[in-house]
Amino acid sequence: MWARTYQAIALYMLNRVDESSIIAAQLETTRFPPAMVATLLVAYRQRNLVKAKERLALLRATHPAVAADFGSYLHRLNVSDLVLERSVSSYNDAVAWTDGT
Repeated sequence: MWARTYQAIALYMLNRVDESSIIAAQLETTRFPPAMVATLLVAYRQRNLVKAKERLALLRATHPAVAADFGSYLHRLNVSDLVLERSVSSYNDAVAWTDGT
């Protein structure tokens, strides 16, 4: 699952959202926070507010520390600075949009 998750995130970052959404749809899990974030990011980019709210609420309920500080979580996974920066920025945008609408 982790490989597919990172593939979905990479495609998302390359603006290949349609391809990313296909993979993200297969990642409906509560065990792996990055998979949950991938589905949140795709829902955000597709402007699917219902799905984004669902994914964010589930992430907050099952992994509150990750939801509160996604950057620290990624830092512990030793991702590159560029991936960390872009992922956290996208995550923060998705959370702001989801919470603000």
